[in-house]
Amino acid sequence: KNLENYLTKLGFGQANVQSLHNFLLSGNLGQKKKLGFPNFRKPTGVRIAGMSNLMVRYANCCNPVKGDPIIGLMIQGKGVSIHIADCTNAHSPGINPERLVEVEWIKGEQESLPVWIQLNFEGEIKTQRSILKTIQGSKAILVESNLRMQRGTTFQEVLVKVKNHDQLNRLIGKLNNLSSVVAERKLSPSELLAHSS
Repeated sequence: KNLENYLTKLGFGQANVQSLHNFLLSGNLGQKKKLGFPNFRKPTGVRIAGMSNLMVRYANCCNPVKGDPIIGLMIQGKGVSIHIADCTNAHSPGINPERLVEVEWIKGEQESLPVWIQLNFEGEIKTQRSILKTIQGSKAILVESNLRMQRGTTFQEVLVKVKNHDQLNRLIGKLNNLSSVVAERKLSPSELLAHSS
């Protein structure tokens, strides 16, 4: 028996107090779940000024990549959320400025981080193939791609993982060199949806 099987029996009224007692004594509760905070982890690519052993996460609102100017926002009981230095979420009126901490990228550390790119182009399949080849040729990792057409124009948002700001800028430059393609970095998919409506 395992915990899932026992809970299924309990839910269908097939378990009684004696079977619960036996189950608990059997040690079949399965592995204990690790406690922690989603997306927070030990820092590998950044250094937090004057602090160590803090967990970090890269903010989804601005998706910083190595080379971007960055700032840390202390999240009570969790760690530090890394933002682009001028991210409006890190500087919103409800944020106590004392929660902001200096952070810097560690030289030599290579970690691929996600960033959104928005593309607009005429709705041709061969353009889409060229875009995918360009992403692949840049050694960026394609994580997600969303397409929609509106009045003859295709709007595509791609989430790619890049190692640094230079790789991202080279990729955007190559995408903009494709015929009829306009590419730019965006903060999040919610912003992308707003631009195409």
